[in-house]
Amino acid sequence: MPTKPKILVFIDWFYPGFRSGGPTRSVWNLIQQLKEQFDFYVVTRNIDYCADTPYLGIIPDQWQEVFSGLHVYYQDHTKLSAQVIKKHIQKIDWDFCYINGLYSYYFSILPTLYAKRVNKGKVIVCPRGMLSEGSISVKGTKKKAFVNVAQKFGLFKNVTFHATKKQEADNVKYWLGSEKSEVIPNFPSEVFEEKLSFPIKEKGYLNLIWLGRISPEKNLDFALKLLRNTRSGKINFMLYGVIYDKAYWESCQEIINKMPSRINVEYRGVLNPEDIPSTLTQFHFFFLPTTGENFGHAILESLLSGTPVIISNTTPWINLAELGIGWDLPLYEPRSFLKVLRDVTNMESKQYMELRKRVMRYREKILDIEPQIQGYKKLFSKG
Repeated sequence: MPTKPKILVFIDWFYPGFRSGGPTRSVWNLIQQLKEQFDFYVVTRNIDYCADTPYLGIIPDQWQEVFSGLHVYYQDHTKLSAQVIKKHIQKIDWDFCYINGLYSYYFSILPTLYAKRVNKGKVIVCPRGMLSEGSISVKGTKKKAFVNVAQKFGLFKNVTFHATKKQEADNVKYWLGSEKSEVIPNFPSEVFEEKLSFPIKEKGYLNLIWLGRISPEKNLDFALKLLRNTRSGKINFMLYGVIYDKAYWESCQEIINKMPSRINVEYRGVLNPEDIPSTLTQFHFFFLPTTGENFGHAILESLLSGTPVIISNTTPWINLAELGIGWDLPLYEPRSFLKVLRDVTNMESKQYMELRKRVMRYREKILDIEPQIQGYKKLFSKG
């Protein structure tokens, strides 16, 4: 049997972690789809995003075979060093080095430097949305300084960028001066195949779910202010996600404390990935007026679960109203959000069930992944 090409992957957080959201899911889905054609060697931390303790049952600082086609090195996060990263670059006989993110010293910057230096194979960097307007505005001074220095000293010279949408390729060109990008969308997560049980929709009642980090770029304060400004109806808004920015969360809690009694907002912690589909099906709509998403795994998972979405138009998921599966609205028009919230609160059962049926029909289009497979095979080729 011929030897499969080896892909050495660097990512801050990986399976069994899930708290970092999109990037972890993107890489996991990628490996699941391509494990028959490539051997993946993933270097990551032995601790999850914003967690206090390492993973249970995982021995750090040694290679472990998770399944055929995937080996993972869980680096003890207290022993990270430049020498450790350099060792992995040198010891693995890789054909492709696939680096996730831009700003991480140990998992983005050093791997890019060392991988280019050893010149074993093709170096690929996936920005994971870190150059989007919403992302770069958070701690913007530091990020802009970094990209300016990176461009000046050629950190990303002679690398190929993997952009998951055209806008990201445009951002790479604007911030880093590189036109060498391959645009390939992420793979969807595994399909939720259990029989879906949709919630009853009564006029005057709305059950909303938020699924995302509690951080400024996700725009929870905007969502809360919209709900506070609705005029009528009983609204239930459940929040799931990592509290990344505690000061920001405190400011959101101040808004929550001033909600009218007809609006109930609760924070329910972090969902395990296996619980996401069944949880989403319990709600009328997924509500996320984010400042920007590179892909939006939570949006995709909502649609795959049959749950329509109310989101901003700053994600790849657009023209939803025309498709009849939700709304993507401009953040500079809060009245548009208020109108939709009013309309869906007053929506009755028959109209709502038709909406969910359209979402279920749309998910069949999402699941056609052959174009992505061909795109990734081209990305991971020597040509």
